Amino acid sequence: IKRMISMVCQKIGIDTGDRLKNNARKLKYLVLGPLPSVDKFPKFQDFTVEHIYLRTNSRKMQARIRKRGADGRHSYTYTIRKPEKLGQIVEVRTQVTQRDWNTAKGQADDQHFPIYKTRRCFLHNDQYFQLDIYREPCHKRCHGLMLLETYTTLTAEEMATRRPSFLNIDRDVTGNPEYSMFNLSLRDDWENTTKFCVNIAGKEDRGMEDKASGADSLDAEETRLRAEWEQEMGANDSEWDFYQKKIVKSLSSDSATGDDDDDKLKIKNGEDDQFYEDMDKKYNANRVLNHTPAKVNGIA
Repeated sequence: IKRMISMVCQKIGIDTGDRLKNNARKLKYLVLGPLPSVDKFPKFQDFTVEHIYLRTNSRKMQARIRKRGADGRHSYTYTIRKPEKLGQIVEVRTQVTQRDWNTAKGQADDQHFPIYKTRRCFLHNDQYFQLDIYREPCHKRCHGLMLLETYTTLTAEEMATRRPSFLNIDRDVTGNPEYSMFNLSLRDDWENTTKFCVNIAGKEDRGMEDKASGADSLDAEETRLRAEWEQEMGANDSEWDFYQKKIVKSLSSDSATGDDDDDKLKIKNGEDDQFYEDMDKKYNANRVLNHTPAKVNGIA
């Protein structure tokens, strides 16, 4: 798909740089305030963005729906993130309608705040950047938070010369779980929750002891869970179509008793996979004892 988009852009004269190359990677930087005045920026486009995290049947999957727009026009996207083999993370995005958006909000995960932000997109030194400016209402950890993102194949040294000099960039936070949107949106303080997600793929964060003693059983468990999902989803359903069926079934059975099939299909808060529950509890216990939370714009 990236190759196709790149070829189309090349034909119509749009320079995409290295953003669409197969080995391009996402970089994320923490930007300290205050936000510079608009005259300091090159030509830019602002978008309003709202993310809502949705309930899922397993801790190893994250689902969210996004509303993005400008000048009164909006687009809507459903995203599901899930681990695959070798610890890789697959993110599947599906364009949906405003009606889908309104329906899905009924399945919002009440353990997460909605995320509101302004996304400022601009070109600087032939590099495409997007600056996410978090807005209230939000958790105190997000007050004044600004994150700069880009995709590139350049090294860290090469990127240092291309980063916007008019922004007060504090440091590179790529891969830091304390700056993932999933964790930033948690309602509870990180010290008081077991929902803090280190790595949805899990394998790199299970520790050497777990790797040595239980690698085979872990692989078997992941294979079993994935097989159950695929069997339930069916060969002819997309991820979004299947999720929509669960939403409709859940909403229609909230006030009814329902049979066994309804209970299996309905989304429930208590259906998280026990292994991932235990894994996160173990990590967060160590995290509270041994780790001082990083400050986000001066707020712990």
